[in-house]
Formats: sequence, structure tokens, C-alpha cells
Amino acid sequence: MAEILTGRVEGNRIALDEALSELDGRRVRVTIEPLEEPDPAAPSDAAQRRRWTGEAEMRWLEEHRAQYAGQWIALDGARLLASGSTAREVYAAAHAQGVEAPFVDLVEPESGDGFWGGWL
Repeated sequence: MAEILTGRVEGNRIALDEALSELDGRRVRVTIEPLEEPDPAAPSDAAQRRRWTGEAEMRWLEEHRAQYAGQWIALDGARLLASGSTAREVYAAAHAQGVEAPFVDLVEPESGDGFWGGWL
């Protein structure tokens, strides 16, 4: 029985993308071959997630609030990916453009009265 499986090397372990319970406890031969050559200059996904601050998205929202008030928007940084009437619609449009984790938000109209907390 020979199968080609994919997974990820994590330290001295290999985490397979799918379980192989029929091979539990059996000795197997493993050949490791990278699926793609990583760009050493490109930051890793983990590094990119750590660096996300949301500043670009918040700035975009403030600049375009009046234009998109009441609509759902999907952003990739300060780039508008989609706008529409449902979150599902704009999320799907962002994924269709290859963005795995877009910033999706319902743009609230600007409120001039602010928020007052407490009892009157």
C-alpha cells in the first residue's frame, strides 16, 4: 500500500492533513519533499498575523463611512474588496479574490451625539 499524503513539519514531528487510523502503531517509510519553495524574504503567515493592527482598516472606515453607511464591506488593509447588503456576500467576494481573512464590517452611519453611559 503506497499513498501520497500532505502535512506540515512541526519541530521533529509531522502533522498529516488527514488521519490514518489504519496505520496506528505500524512502522512506515516517510519521504519528505517540500511542496513549494518558500520565499526567504517574505514574512511568514504567523508574522503577518502578529503585525496586523487594524489601523489601515479603521482609517479607511473613517474616510468612507458616509459613502458606505448601512452596507457590509470587505477590506484587505486599506483596499476595498467588496461591498453589499450581507456579510456572507462580501466575504464570498473577498475569498473569490484570493483573500483568506478579509476584514468584514457593517459600516454604521456616523452618529453626532456620541455615547452617554450611566443613569439619568
